[in-house]
Amino acid sequence: MIPPFPPDNPGNQFRKPPGANIPYHQPRELPNASSSLVMGILSIIGALCLGVPGIALGVIAMIMGGNAVKNAENNPGAFRESDIRNAKAGKVCALTGTLLGALILLFIICLAITREDPFHSF
Repeated sequence: MIPPFPPDNPGNQFRKPPGANIPYHQPRELPNASSSLVMGILSIIGALCLGVPGIALGVIAMIMGGNAVKNAENNPGAFRESDIRNAKAGKVCALTGTLLGALILLFIICLAITREDPFHSF
């Protein structure tokens, strides 16, 4: 036997409780936040490869991370906090990789100018 419906819910056992139709907005993923972090880390690694890849990846990651952070600041509460932190960390890694790459490239150029054969063994 099927139990009778409660008196406050006549006829529809699947009725939503009051206030259930109010939409709940979940924060969504911030575009380019994770890719900015990955490229920032790769820029540090690329800086150790003669400097040029680190500079290139670092500049791209700084632009992507800057755009992501600016997008998050223009829409407060719309994006996940973890993605915002990833974008900021990507900018820091990109800056580190760019500066490290520039220093290594500068060192290689100075070494090439001051020595006739920079790879000549002593």
